[in-house]
Amino acid sequence: AVNPPSGQQQELDTYRKHLVDYEECKEDVHKHCLRPGVELKSDMSVLECLQDVKLSETELLTAPCEHLIWDFKVNLTQDDQFRQASKLFCKDEMIANPNLAQCAEIIKPGYALSCFIDFILNLPRESRCFQFLDRSARLAFSDFRVVGPFVAVCKNTIQRLQCGTLTPPSAHAKARIPHSQGHTLECLISKIYQTQQKDPNAAPLVDEACQHEIMRIAELQTEDFHLDRPLYFACREDREKFCKTVQSGQGKVLECLLTHRTDPMMEPECSKLLAERANMMGQNYRLSHPLLSGCAVELKEFSCSPSALFSGSPNFHLSWVLLCLENAAHANPNKVSNKCQHEMVSHRKMMMSEFRLSPEVVLTCGREIDMFCSPKGDIEAEGRTLHCLLSHAQERNENRRLGPQCMQALQTVMKVADVGSNYKVDEVLYASCKSLIDGMHINIAVKNLSKFCCHIVPFVRDLMVILGPCAMDAQSEANTLGCLMKHMDVDMPKECEQR
Repeated sequence: AVNPPSGQQQELDTYRKHLVDYEECKEDVHKHCLRPGVELKSDMSVLECLQDVKLSETELLTAPCEHLIWDFKVNLTQDDQFRQASKLFCKDEMIANPNLAQCAEIIKPGYALSCFIDFILNLPRESRCFQFLDRSARLAFSDFRVVGPFVAVCKNTIQRLQCGTLTPPSAHAKARIPHSQGHTLECLISKIYQTQQKDPNAAPLVDEACQHEIMRIAELQTEDFHLDRPLYFACREDREKFCKTVQSGQGKVLECLLTHRTDPMMEPECSKLLAERANMMGQNYRLSHPLLSGCAVELKEFSCSPSALFSGSPNFHLSWVLLCLENAAHANPNKVSNKCQHEMVSHRKMMMSEFRLSPEVVLTCGREIDMFCSPKGDIEAEGRTLHCLLSHAQERNENRRLGPQCMQALQTVMKVADVGSNYKVDEVLYASCKSLIDGMHINIAVKNLSKFCCHIVPFVRDLMVILGPCAMDAQSEANTLGCLMKHMDVDMPKECEQR
């Protein structure tokens, strides 16, 4: 919890009634928040407690409390109280940064908070200012009606797409506490995503200004798992299952969940929302915070950070930024840190298993995926969608061949993934060969592998056929491919040998 000096805290609290003091919420606070970790005299702590009430039909807030919570959110994030608190918690940061200080002077409802949030990623996580703004952001992101610019810029779009009301919740009808937790933004993201899936060439559903606000909020949400309320609720159990030891912050939880997105044990709703987040991340590299953090020096030194002015261009795509870093790493192998190399491999691996991270494939291969790779109406898991497309790149039958734009998109993905330098980024390939690489020559794996290799060779010139027991011979992932080439099996199809 964030606590100001006692004297200043008393000054802030003198004329203020706390949430727990209101009759409207006493029943709900007693039911859900009388537990360790909840500071009852802190309105933020109590609000967080009530917001995190587990989604279920049996745990509803009383209607009077629901309405009171709305009023408190507005008061805590939009009035003089928030600006005074920000001056208290962020005093040192405001002295050091005049632009941050100007945020506290904005009186337009919801705009001061929005202004402060723009600076949050540049603040030390252990600072009182960061912790205060982080908690404020959690309240605001639980209901985007209190985020001024988002409401002002996207109001018409929200109403046109029927993504929520901009009026306070009714006090006459019961509602789950997270009823509006990110619903408005999630609705917009979902409709944009669904439209792209149906028709990649369709006119944009959202105007440029609203799109900018959506991406601006998404950048913060992908940094902290708790700020993305729909994802937080949908993936809470999966987070415990797959990413229990991963600490929230810097996008690590999202990155971890994405690597498990196709696991059959993952909840369908969690997997669905992760697919939407991957689609957005592919369009805007700034949503990938582990890469931004791990490669901060390299992005600057090798000019791989596109200008914010070109946020709508292909250069802002994750694939372009990764390719820029890959080229720099090949040209300057000693200038790329181990941390950055690790993130590059992690993202290349994600790109091979999650085709949505490549907007080019999403936009240009939709027809081919529907026709050849999605017979049941769903998407094949664990990277098999890309391998399916790659197999059709070799088709001689014109009716089953990929279009030129889709072919070009696949070439871009294979360049970015750079499988030739590290075969482990391709999970399908690695899984088929793991026993061979570990020293066990299993004929079934050889036959499966020979099929995969034919698909990939045309796109990556230096990719060798992975066959044979090379556990002792290879000194690196790249050398393993060369070593295995020497052990080509007679089961290799002639067409693949000729390639």
